[in-house]
Amino acid sequence: YDTMPEVKIGEYKGLEIEAPVCKIGKKDVDRELEQLQEQNSTVVEKADDAKAEKDDIANIDYCEIDAEGNEVEEGKREDFVFTIGTGYNIYKIDDDIIGMSKGEEKTIEKEYAEDDSDKSLAGRKVTLKVKLNSLKIKELPELDDDLAQDISDEYETLKDLKSSIKKRLTKSAEDMVKQKSQQILIDKIIEGSDFTVPESMIKAELDQAWNHFISQSRMPEENVLQIIEAQGKTKEDMLEEWKPSSEKNVKSYLITEKLIEDEKIEVSDEEIDEELKKQAETAGMSFEDAKNYFKQNGMEIYLKNELSSKKLFDLLLKTAEIKEGPKKDYLDLMQNKE
Repeated sequence: YDTMPEVKIGEYKGLEIEAPVCKIGKKDVDRELEQLQEQNSTVVEKADDAKAEKDDIANIDYCEIDAEGNEVEEGKREDFVFTIGTGYNIYKIDDDIIGMSKGEEKTIEKEYAEDDSDKSLAGRKVTLKVKLNSLKIKELPELDDDLAQDISDEYETLKDLKSSIKKRLTKSAEDMVKQKSQQILIDKIIEGSDFTVPESMIKAELDQAWNHFISQSRMPEENVLQIIEAQGKTKEDMLEEWKPSSEKNVKSYLITEKLIEDEKIEVSDEEIDEELKKQAETAGMSFEDAKNYFKQNGMEIYLKNELSSKKLFDLLLKTAEIKEGPKKDYLDLMQNKE
């Protein structure tokens, strides 16, 4: 049987680490503004004599025609709506729709490569009958004070909105840099520590990882297994691939628990309530409702552990020698791109 290992931790204070650097620039703010424009856009009908163009929203009827000129029922759709240029249609007819007018009918012949990503089309020649029912266009609002005021009452001018965006992105980047710094720090502590993780703990971590993987797929486990098998793998193969990271996760947990104990880190009821108030505000709940929810679901202990870990790493990062690492673009940083 397995026993809890004696966790022998090496140096953990005063460690030297490199943290990524991320500065929020004009392009980051502009990207967010473009998204807000999209979210506040309106869709209007194009004129009857207008021609279909890229980015127009098209409503079409289409039908596949077989060699004898008959309609193929399973290849038939009415009032199919898609944005021209996105490729969000089965037969990839974006370029063929461009130039058509409302009410126009057209016969399109398509030939697909043998290695086409859609196996149902690969290597085929297809004839389609298409009718363009309507065209709409997305109108974006002007980037001005009116847009800022429409987004929220807290903004009077576009400058206010830009300032708020930059502040939010800066906070997100700082949080991610801190998260990465903590991971670099715990990795260094693991390297300098000496203990063996029991197989039963690694197995439990792998089981949890597998259950999370199935949950994220939003499919029954048997369907996931079929997809994996189609890729020439088994569940056992995947668990074996995950084993090193699962072992590191367990070591990280054991080291964190040991350091919280050694450093005598405690979390008061007042600190728990303060964190609950923050989470309640974010979730749009009252403090009492949030507190009852955590209590009824047995989540108070998890919140306490989370706050204990936060206090520990705040302490360790204060003692660490943090040097500037590579400069990171905001999106690369947030998406964990190297």
